[in-house]
Amino acid sequence: MRNFHDSLSLCGLKDLSFLGEKFTWVNKQVEATFIQARLDKYARDVDWCNLFPIAHVSNLSFYHFDHRAIKVTLGNSSVWVCKSSPRAKKMRFHFEEIWAMDDECRELVVASWNSPDFRMGVEYVKERLGICAKKIDEWGFKKFGRIRSEIEKLQ
Repeated sequence: MRNFHDSLSLCGLKDLSFLGEKFTWVNKQVEATFIQARLDKYARDVDWCNLFPIAHVSNLSFYHFDHRAIKVTLGNSSVWVCKSSPRAKKMRFHFEEIWAMDDECRELVVASWNSPDFRMGVEYVKERLGICAKKIDEWGFKKFGRIRSEIEKLQ
């Protein structure tokens, strides 16, 4: 987590405060196996803060998903984000833990971030994350197949 915070700082990003519940994800289990965590972070840079000086984020209800809906208030208007909508699930990148055990995965991550381009800021991070996710997803499918689909079939 320290590396994540260092990366945000390097890119000139700071935490955007939130209102509501701290935890943004639950595993939908009961009692001893119940887990909740704050997985979602909201970051902004100075330019964004100058455009939306009174912006804040509200963590709302779960609405039948494992992630809370998110409401971003930019001033007089709001933007609603529900990360687990059925459409988003089809398009969302999922990192499989087994990939991290393979040296090829590490090489793909390093290659995705090693670039002669020295830009900073949100757009650069977003671009690099997209490139990295695409490379790893394609590689993971070729090497391991669709792991989640296979597990669901077996259950």
